[in-house]
Amino acid sequence: MSGNRHLNVRFRELLDSAEGQAEFVIAVVVDVRGFSSFAMKVESMQTAAYLKRVYQKLLDNYFHDASFYKPTGDGLLATFTYTEASLKTVAANVMESCMKVIDDFPRLCEGDEMVNFDVPDKLGIGLCRGAASRLVSDGMTLDYSGRPLNIASRLMDLARPSGLVVDATFGTKLIPPEIMARFSSAEVYPRGMSLGKPMSVLFTRDLTVIPPSATQPPAESG
Repeated sequence: MSGNRHLNVRFRELLDSAEGQAEFVIAVVVDVRGFSSFAMKVESMQTAAYLKRVYQKLLDNYFHDASFYKPTGDGLLATFTYTEASLKTVAANVMESCMKVIDDFPRLCEGDEMVNFDVPDKLGIGLCRGAASRLVSDGMTLDYSGRPLNIASRLMDLARPSGLVVDATFGTKLIPPEIMARFSSAEVYPRGMSLGKPMSVLFTRDLTVIPPSATQPPAESG
């Protein structure tokens, strides 16, 4: 508890000098599918051991070059900054990392002596790029906010039962051809977003099923 208090106090101190800085980012929101039901079947210590290992693997093997990341309970938010000069490289690397972790996830904890119990085997990811605001203080990034993060979170919700859903404005030319070949397109209305027209998305057709309800405009209230 004292450690948590120290972190909370430090965070509060940093807020006094915090400033917002605009950046271009690729936002990646990752969710472990079936985590809630998994957590009800095992002991809390097993849940913690599994999450620890998942976070370690994600950060060490797939998203090690993220500019910022934070856990989301049963997943991860990661951002990758880019400039005009670095966009193509960063975009390709992020796409490759997302596809690799999705493909590897069923075997992510194989051979791990601490994880000797059944674990989830599917991962859903939402991805979007654009301008975001970075909250920074004393050279430390406290958080990110902005449209790309919100959209990535909504698209992650559509990546079921697993797979990757990408805002089509990401740019198909930025996606490596061998990866692009695994995608189909759809027009959707992401839950919780007020859109006058549908959003174009790309989704992994061998892994993701876009529900019919997501392709229909939300009913007007009142």
